[in-house]
Amino acid sequence: MKANDAVIGVIVLLFGSAVALYAQTFPILAGMPVGPGLFPSIIGGGMAICGIVLIGRAVLDHRQGRGAPMLVLADWAREPLGWFRAVAVLASLLFYIAASQWLGFHITAAIVVGGMLAAFKVNPIAVVPAGIVAALVIHYIFYSLLRVPLPWGILLPIAW
Repeated sequence: MKANDAVIGVIVLLFGSAVALYAQTFPILAGMPVGPGLFPSIIGGGMAICGIVLIGRAVLDHRQGRGAPMLVLADWAREPLGWFRAVAVLASLLFYIAASQWLGFHITAAIVVGGMLAAFKVNPIAVVPAGIVAALVIHYIFYSLLRVPLPWGILLPIAW
């Protein structure tokens, strides 16, 4: 699927503006010349500028007769299986957001990885072990190497 640069530019402009505006609500720390909103503001402002550049480029291309259609569907988007997989990716993200605090990272990640592998027609024998191994590896990277705690959920009594 390919979208016109104007469409992408509007999305990037709106998202960057929202990030920059939301970063302005971050509290200012006493005695600090910069607050926690500095880098999100810079990134959001940069995204907004990139969105404006994309829109301007698309307008110039359109005036010169080189304008692309607003949306061109890729081959995968012409098949129901492609849409099923796209919806499965979004549904897995929503499932992780909704269930990770209650079920914990390990169970939720194993379900998400296993579900995604099943949606993409990976060998069913490999789905469950791959989901479990992926959850454990990701947990090790975040918990032990990066020192980022992940939710334990119902596994809290056996947390290590």
